[in-house]
Amino acid sequence: MATIDDLIRLAPPPAAPVNATGDWAAVEAALGLLLPADYKILIGRYGLGRFHDIFALTPFDGRNADLAELVTAAKGLGRVSWISE
Repeated sequence: MATIDDLIRLAPPPAAPVNATGDWAAVEAALGLLLPADYKILIGRYGLGRFHDIFALTPFDGRNADLAELVTAAKGLGRVSWISE
């Protein structure tokens, strides 16, 4: 199985990932579930972005008050590799 280190070798993360850090415990409490550790590691390294047709969504974008808004915002990302501020 591939690891985050394998991904980093193939696609180095941005130097300053966008919306990559925050309070995971608060997010999980708001969602009422625990998020996978590998997802949290991915977001911590890459932040908000996209791998071709796969979005890497982050709950730490202050513009998104809840998960539904986060999903709606993701639909508007367009075809970008990684979002920069």
